[in-house]
Amino acid sequence: MSNLGQIIAAWTNRRIDEVLVAPRMWGSREAVEMQVLQLLEIRALALRPGPELANPRRVLDMYLQYLQQHYPEQPAEPLFSVLAQADDEAFGAVLRDFREELARATLLENPFEQSELVIRLTFDVGQHPSTSAFTGYYEEFRRTARAAVRTGVRATGRPKKDIESATDFTLEDAVVSPPNGAAGEVLLRLGAGVGQMNWEANERVRDALSTILTLGEWAGGGGALAELPLADIELRTRTAVQALRLLPRRGIRAVAWNARRACRPPRVPRQPRSALRRGHRLAGEGGGLRRGG
Repeated sequence: MSNLGQIIAAWTNRRIDEVLVAPRMWGSREAVEMQVLQLLEIRALALRPGPELANPRRVLDMYLQYLQQHYPEQPAEPLFSVLAQADDEAFGAVLRDFREELARATLLENPFEQSELVIRLTFDVGQHPSTSAFTGYYEEFRRTARAAVRTGVRATGRPKKDIESATDFTLEDAVVSPPNGAAGEVLLRLGAGVGQMNWEANERVRDALSTILTLGEWAGGGGALAELPLADIELRTRTAVQALRLLPRRGIRAVAWNARRACRPPRVPRQPRSALRRGHRLAGEGGGLRRGG
């Protein structure tokens, strides 16, 4: 998703909120319902243009299915007709609920397309996701990103303010799925930090994340040490050590993450396999990490 897609998606969310706060200012209930649906279609197109262009009726079909599931005794009619006797608050609440359900469904289809940074934690079978486990992993991820950025005289100690800001990601959404026949999962959708953007700092963070992704891909692909594109042993070792901090623990069996920030070609080597010790291994699912069996 491009920055323009993010802007459009955020705008449609704000406009839907404005419409539902005072629906009568926007016309009849029929007009409001159609406006909200059209805004949701625009949002879906901005988030994932390819699938939406291939199936332009997806949002409308999901809406009709939603109405049938929630009002099985009612005829197949639009919401304004089904809730003809309800007040504006109840009418707006249904449209808000559908927006949330549509967002969840879109996220589950491919969560890695929806945000700047997505981290998915898969827990051991029967293990319930704990708050301390996923918040602890996020904090370690953030520290690793900061440490991987540092070079030269700034390789140790507290990072500069611009790097701290660039790695202070905002939490857009957190989806916790308890074990239910399948392993429990936690999905964290992260965005850029709040505040003034620093292009140089963002680029350095992007390169650092790209480096860690490349390490996972190389380790999972079985490449030879000779395939490493950089001969700088110090840089290679420091990066590998930082990547080891992201190995699963605390009941977490596997980790997968991607970063739209990491879209530039990496300029540092992948992790030497000798660094993957103590029965752990990196597996490349865009940046997947899992414990060895």
